[in-house]
Amino acid sequence: MAHVIADSDVIIDFLRGSSSSDQFDLLLQKGSLGTTAINAFEVLSGAKSKKAREVIGALLDVMPVYSCDAQAAQAAVAIRHQLGTIGRPIGMADFLIAGICVANNLKLYTGNRKHFEPIDGLVLI
Repeated sequence: MAHVIADSDVIIDFLRGSSSSDQFDLLLQKGSLGTTAINAFEVLSGAKSKKAREVIGALLDVMPVYSCDAQAAQAAVAIRHQLGTIGRPIGMADFLIAGICVANNLKLYTGNRKHFEPIDGLVLI
């Protein structure tokens, strides 16, 4: 079971062969890496060709993909309220991704630390 959730930006970096994708590859090989249905939607939505969608689909096939259940939705709402009180909205997709991570005790692997750092209970790598 995954202990780390890959955010969309790190999935895209990995697919592009970025030099920063070594950690992604290591976590994937260990079976420690998953993602969320929201991230899967974001990455697949950006695919410009059938071949790109097939490559993304093959990657998603080897990763657990966490959905947004009622517990994750409640965590996302709490995060939205928390960030709203400090004037730091991050967007609906990121609220849901963070909620899934918090509800399932998962770390988030992201390059977009600015959005996620202020969230109570969310561990970033």
